[in-house]
Amino acid sequence: MTDSLMKGEGVDLRGFGHITVREYAAHIGRNPKTGIAIPIGPKKMPFFKPSKIF
Repeated sequence: MTDSLMKGEGVDLRGFGHITVREYAAHIGRNPKTGIAIPIGPKKMPFFKPSKIF
């Protein structure tokens, strides 16, 4: 399962849900304490979508 996600492929678990990898673009964030703008790089994160049965 981990290898499939690392390759960018989705994993389907019947009756439970589907796990895919979503890519998020780079953006500018803010430090809430100081208010200074901080660049945040692009990232890939797993995303879980439950099945209708679940």
